[in-house]
Amino acid sequence: MSDLVAFCLYLIFIGVSITLSYFILNKIIFPFLEWMGNKLSLFLIKKVSNYQKALLVIEGFFIVLTLIYLGAMVYTLVIKNNILITIAMLVYSVIIVIISSFVTELKSKLKEPKYKSLLNDLIYKINKENYFINRITLLLGKTAIGFMVLILVIYILFIGLITFKGMPYQAGYLILIFVPVGLAAWVYLISFDKTSQNLRRILAYFILLILSFNKSYQDFQVLLEIENKNDVNDYFIFLILTIFIAIDRLAKGMADDYKEYKESRTKIESH
Repeated sequence: MSDLVAFCLYLIFIGVSITLSYFILNKIIFPFLEWMGNKLSLFLIKKVSNYQKALLVIEGFFIVLTLIYLGAMVYTLVIKNNILITIAMLVYSVIIVIISSFVTELKSKLKEPKYKSLLNDLIYKINKENYFINRITLLLGKTAIGFMVLILVIYILFIGLITFKGMPYQAGYLILIFVPVGLAAWVYLISFDKTSQNLRRILAYFILLILSFNKSYQDFQVLLEIENKNDVNDYFIFLILTIFIAIDRLAKGMADDYKEYKESRTKIESH
């Protein structure tokens, strides 16, 4: 029971820490970076004579900077240096805030109503003509943020489960059951737009497909007596597959039934 209390305190501490971090970022750090970006942009704007060319140069600089940042992130992930990852994220964030402020000031100085961005035109053409790119862009925003939050919550819960081993087994079961329930909630509750909801279902089933292939490969190794049977892994995969599919089919069935009910009511009222 003491471990259960400690686990609850651990969750409260994590919640308070995240809340304070959010407050510090939104009320102190981001406003300061925005203020600094505005000051620098007002200074730089005096040095610019051709605003259109300046925007093109900044756009090119942004692309190069982003590619360098992605390369640096891959390198730091390979060498597993968390300090370099943090530094890279901070530097990139500061530069992006300054660039955003500068671009906003430049656009306000333009006589033309719109700035013709080469990058936006390229993205529009690719997005328009390519199904996969179009669908990937739809997964950004709330869908991507919701998925990252889900992964973070699962990570926090599992760290607590591993750390506080003396908790009642019911608490451990609830933590395990949260994975498929949380995945179903991410699919159906992040947003109610049918298109993005269908894409989240596809992504969720793709994750389940990978888990199924991995499970079948492990079972094959056990069959050949190459590896020993892992009951914990077997139960966890079983739990995710069965509970998520059950919730998904139930939610889909209820949604279809409600839609059919509404259509039948509309037909009756029209007659």
